[in-house]
Amino acid sequence: MSRPYHFSTEKTLSALHYHFNEVELKTLCSWLNVDYEGLPGVTKAEKAQSMVDFALENDLAYTLNRLIVGYRRNVVRWEQLHDVAPERHKVAIQFDSSKLILWTLSLGVLLVLMVVFLIILR
Repeated sequence: MSRPYHFSTEKTLSALHYHFNEVELKTLCSWLNVDYEGLPGVTKAEKAQSMVDFALENDLAYTLNRLIVGYRRNVVRWEQLHDVAPERHKVAIQFDSSKLILWTLSLGVLLVLMVVFLIILR
């Protein structure tokens, strides 16, 4: 089981407890392809805990939080469900200078060909 570093079990449980009724918990479960009645627990709080446990065990924590935010976007924000906001993935762009030169030359040749073609058409 991998647990995303920013996932907060407590905050997710709190959102489920305060912003969802039992019917809505069943809806979330159906979206996760989870049998609500098959989850351990009797009370809404126990079912919510079981949902979170299931999500963590099956790498669905991110999906559960996205569903919570999507369902209750007027009251629950993404940042409220995490201990730390997820880092933005930075993509390092590395240029191979030989490919860059080749690309630039190709564009130059294409531009010249287009100009010649336009001159011929007139």
